[in-house]
Amino acid sequence: MKTTSTMKSIPTLRAVALSAMCLCGTAQAQSLDYLQGLLDATPGGGWVKANTNLWSQAWPTGAEAVDVTKELAATRNVVHAWSSMAWDSNRNNLLLWGGGHSSYAGNEMYVWNGSTGAWGLGSLPSRVESVANAVDNRTRLVVDDAAPQSAHTYEGNLFLPVNDMFVTIGGPVYQDAGTFKVRGANGSLVTAGPWLWDPNKANGSQVGGTTGSGWNPATTGGQMWTNQGGSWANTAGLNHFVNNSTAYVQENGQDVVYVTVKPGAWGTLYKYTPGDVRNGSTGAWSLVGVPSYRAASLESSATIDSLNGLYINTAYHPSTIANFDLNVWDLSKAGSRNVDTSVNLVMADGTPFSISNEFGIDFNSSDGTVYMWDGNNRGTLYRTQAAFNADGSIATTWTVDQLLSSTAAQPDGNHRFGVGGKWQYVDALGAFVALDEYSLTTGDAGVWFYKPLVTAVPEPTSVALMLAGLGLVGMRLRRKQPA
Repeated sequence: MKTTSTMKSIPTLRAVALSAMCLCGTAQAQSLDYLQGLLDATPGGGWVKANTNLWSQAWPTGAEAVDVTKELAATRNVVHAWSSMAWDSNRNNLLLWGGGHSSYAGNEMYVWNGSTGAWGLGSLPSRVESVANAVDNRTRLVVDDAAPQSAHTYEGNLFLPVNDMFVTIGGPVYQDAGTFKVRGANGSLVTAGPWLWDPNKANGSQVGGTTGSGWNPATTGGQMWTNQGGSWANTAGLNHFVNNSTAYVQENGQDVVYVTVKPGAWGTLYKYTPGDVRNGSTGAWSLVGVPSYRAASLESSATIDSLNGLYINTAYHPSTIANFDLNVWDLSKAGSRNVDTSVNLVMADGTPFSISNEFGIDFNSSDGTVYMWDGNNRGTLYRTQAAFNADGSIATTWTVDQLLSSTAAQPDGNHRFGVGGKWQYVDALGAFVALDEYSLTTGDAGVWFYKPLVTAVPEPTSVALMLAGLGLVGMRLRRKQPA
């Protein structure tokens, strides 16, 4: 669920990334003084907690809350149940949306303000109703079809800086194992989504859809959501987004999301291009890569190594016969024959390293490495870097360093259903942001920042930028293939 910023050369990766940040629409970038001050006081390799109030203090209350007499109201499951966040790089805010399936009916948006450290609401939850149909009489739909059903998001929440919109790919929606739905002709159910939310319309006293669609019918509607109408539905192999993992990059000035879709255990890689959402684009999908028989993974996380043009996906699966740690696709070879490379991770001394569904990963554009947060072990991190064979092909073994926290303060971790999309590198800060698991004891899901150790920037290889053909802005070919 990560944002990989535009880059051109090393060692000026971060400087170029900052200059390329998009401030689109009416977005107003908030001051980073608060967060920068926290990080300045944090030693390298350490963590600092940034939220100034409890997440539970932002939950809807009273007549605006999800009606506990009719629907599930375990609000904590917005974080707890297979969830993800998005970092609004145009405003320096964190956006949180989720719930779904049998966990939570509410589709409200939460906004954590990066300039103040405070949790708040971006919208109130929509009212849902039971819809009887020939297929499934348990289906619950939002009453006005103008906002999405809550969903397990896995890693499918992202921010699109060019469009200046939040997007959710979705997963199992509330009381349904399938994807987003709205009413069609003659009462039939029609696939919907992705859904996009406009942060310019954020208002914690309004429901996200139309007036009258809240749990309190008198609540004003902010009309904050846009539906791309099931843009994926006509793409072969796409039928739902359970166990999705994603990564973001800009290509030719457009927002692009790479999505690993796992209808079973084996993930297929697709490219989702939303287009110009504010002018009515319905989005487009295309096949990028297919899985090998060894590419099984569940509850995974992904990132794009924008230095080498690689999509990297964690590869944990409890019953996989051939157990690998990462599935890696070369994005320059997109197509039906682009098979992933299965990668084993080992410690520097050769000791095998085993990844799990607890890990979140993202790419550090400042030093060209991948940081992996073990969300089941407090603030423990691991770092790896793409390795290649002499012929330029992706090596099947990469080395891992363990990074123990330099601070006593660190997240609790213990993410029962994995970190998913709750770990992201923030280019403007040169640091990572993490959302902790919800704590029944404190009533909080803490927002934490990790300050990486300063390491040597890798030397540039003699390569050309991918500015033509595939058009992956800032990505580099690893090396020239031998003649």
